[in-house]
Order: sequence, then structure tokens, then C-alpha cells
Amino acid sequence: MRRIAFVTICCIAFGCERVAESPPEPSPAPDTVLATEEQASAGMSLEHFYSGSSPAMIAAEFPHDLVITGEVTSVSDTPATNEKPPVATVRVDRILAGESSKKEIRVVWEPFPHDVDWGVPEKEPRYLAWAKTPLAAPKIGEQFVLLLSAQEGRYSCASIARFSLTPENVKQVENGLSKRDEPKQ
Repeated sequence: MRRIAFVTICCIAFGCERVAESPPEPSPAPDTVLATEEQASAGMSLEHFYSGSSPAMIAAEFPHDLVITGEVTSVSDTPATNEKPPVATVRVDRILAGESSKKEIRVVWEPFPHDVDWGVPEKEPRYLAWAKTPLAAPKIGEQFVLLLSAQEGRYSCASIARFSLTPENVKQVENGLSKRDEPKQ
């Protein structure tokens, strides 16, 4: 729609006699994620990009080192914020991808990332407000499918890479993981 308006404005300004119509925009595929104008102008993290995607798409495309199903057995007591996320201990029930010999692992429950990416974020009021926002910790006994990243000797789980443990979510994650192994064309 904007291309047509731009072409029309340019032709009026430069005296074109005939305005050619632009072809219609293609419809996005069901799992395609589109950025808002604000996200596109501010820049996006992978989490911003994949937000709203299916568990299958995230498992196929989002980076991870270990994929498990498990149950939360303990959670740090300190009040969690986006800046200081909670740490949960998760019993490993099943490994869907990657390798680990541990029966329990500690997982940093990462927040959805901020979108302050100019100047010094730590001095920006929007970042400071984001950092102080309380972050809900998982509850003891909750069960999840987790796509984990190994960093500095510990695991972290992105906000979009944790799913309730349901047969449907396990199936979707397994389908997504199988697509990672398919040769790219």
C-alpha cells in the first residue's frame, strides 16, 4: 500500500503521465513473523523476530544447545526482575536434543529482551523501567519443554523457548528439531 502511495506522490511531483500500479504484496506464510515499524527501526533480537511463532518453528530455527522435558524442583527466593531473572532447578526427564548427563540442571529464566538499542541503554529511562519490572518465576512442580542455551557454565532459557509440557507441544518441538537435521536447499 505504501509503495503505491509513494509512486503516486513521486509521479505527481515529477510530472509523470501514467502511474503504474505496484503488484500486490504477497501474503505471509502461516509461520512467517513480520516486524512492526517500531521494531524494524529500533532493531530486533531473535526473540523479537520469533515471538508468536509456533513451538515447531522456534525449535527448528532458534539457537539452542540442549532441549529437554522436565519439572521445576526449586526456584531462587530473591525477588526476580528483568535485570535479575529467577534461577530454577529443573529435573531432566527426557532429552530431545543435545547431550547432558545431569539429572537436574539450573536454568536462568530469561526475560523477553528490551528494545532499547541506542546510546547507553543503562542510562535510558525506558531501559531502567524494563530492568526493574518484576519477572514471574516458574512454579515448583510446573513441567516444561525447554530449549536451553549453555553460557559460561550454566543454562539459560529464552522467554520464547519454554513451553508447557503437553503432548502437542512435545510433538511440535520434535517436528521442529527434525527439520534442523534436514539438508537445506
